Amino acid sequence: MKARAYGKINLTLNVLKKREDGFHDLEMVMVPILLHDTLDIEIALEPSFSTNAKYLQYHKNNSIHQAIDELRLRYGFQENFAIKLMKYIPSQAGLGGGSSDGAATLLLLNELLGLKLSLATLAEIAVTIGKDLPFCLYGQAALVEGTGEKLTFIENKTDLKLLLVKPVAGVSTKQAYESITKQQRSYHDSAAMIKALTGGDYWGVVANLGNNFEALASDTLPEIQRIKDELQAFGFDGSLLCGSGSCVFALSQDDQLLAEGVRHFRKYYPFVWQSEVRQRKYD
Repeated sequence: MKARAYGKINLTLNVLKKREDGFHDLEMVMVPILLHDTLDIEIALEPSFSTNAKYLQYHKNNSIHQAIDELRLRYGFQENFAIKLMKYIPSQAGLGGGSSDGAATLLLLNELLGLKLSLATLAEIAVTIGKDLPFCLYGQAALVEGTGEKLTFIENKTDLKLLLVKPVAGVSTKQAYESITKQQRSYHDSAAMIKALTGGDYWGVVANLGNNFEALASDTLPEIQRIKDELQAFGFDGSLLCGSGSCVFALSQDDQLLAEGVRHFRKYYPFVWQSEVRQRKYD
């Protein structure tokens, strides 16, 4: 049984405060994108895992492994699984690749084993595995608050086409959050971003892009600012760090510019991908 595990980008990302439990309160506008991994899980006599990503290890910290373990602990099934993962979302990019794989695992096992769990129940399980998992589970534009568990869905009426560019080096989420408390942070207007999305206001989206991690990540990895400068010089309307990782997205309504951007930036960076925000009917 196969599923697509869609990536995400942040249009706004505000780190509000560090909590007593060590996590951070967040306020983010997140949207799913068409870039995705493909996950295939079947019931098998013996467990197995294969992937095209040589760097990826299947161990207790892998989100797929964690999702299976958490469901097994709660519902007591004994089945083993043959797992095949085709990885296209790069790691440490801020695109939610690991979270989307974990969320897809929950959805697949729910159907494969006939658990008949609601999305709300799966989301309660998902947040114990990773803070982005509930968003990836629903795969719908949302205002994301708390530590990632509170989702307010947004009726996105704005078509957003984008170019993704990532340097060789990544930025780990753990390191990003450990360092963010040392930085002075400005607030990015999520309410204005939501108004632009729901109003079909492309230029309003461009004007309100903001990510608290961007300055910190650029200090750690100067290539990030260089990519942003190069994208602006190339003619893109706006750009932003995708999340807490090192990938940058740039927006344009010009299909020719996007295609030319792919050809140009692939000469200089290992990951360049044209994508767009995934549209889903609001419910």
